Amino acid sequence: VSFSYDKKPVLKDVSFQLFQGERVALVGKNGAGKSTIAHMLMGIRRPKDGSVLVEGKDYASLSIKEIGERIGYVMQNPNHMLIKDMIREEVTLALTLRGAPKAEIDGKFEQVMELCGLSGMKNWPVSALSYGQKKRVTIASLLVTQPKVMILDEPTAGQDTHGVNCLVHIMDTLRSEGKGVIVITHDMEFVARNFERVVVMAHRHIIAD
Repeated sequence: VSFSYDKKPVLKDVSFQLFQGERVALVGKNGAGKSTIAHMLMGIRRPKDGSVLVEGKDYASLSIKEIGERIGYVMQNPNHMLIKDMIREEVTLALTLRGAPKAEIDGKFEQVMELCGLSGMKNWPVSALSYGQKKRVTIASLLVTQPKVMILDEPTAGQDTHGVNCLVHIMDTLRSEGKGVIVITHDMEFVARNFERVVVMAHRHIIAD
């Protein structure tokens, strides 16, 4: 794909694949085009040239909502995603809006809170959380919808050792379920320890994969 903002090129002939159960670190300096790729994958931006294929089909006919049912995107700043006062309401919001049965909602809530290392905070207000804990709440709120791909933007920012270990556990669990993970990060130690594949961006291009 290629993409421009007001005739300013942001992506030029960018191409890569993500397979089931694979996790990929997307790295590069600020302005290299990493976040634009995330927005492209989510359908927030659409390619000027080229195409994005989801499960082998061009996603041009899919709405952002339909893409969002397949691909979950956790923004860099959790405060841009959190809208409810209580953690339980935040994490279960998507399932509630879909009209899921209470038993299903309760079960998935318990599951993702445990997975994200938040099981002791089930009845806490969101305002009581640290920045890193808020990021894990936003991850949990997407995990309940069971997307096939998760995009995490700077997930280690604000995380202590426990939080980073939780992130690794989340990625391992998604891999075991055959789900793909793309992590946009500047944390090269995290990349070196946890990724077999790294896609490097510079000057609007992928320069290494």
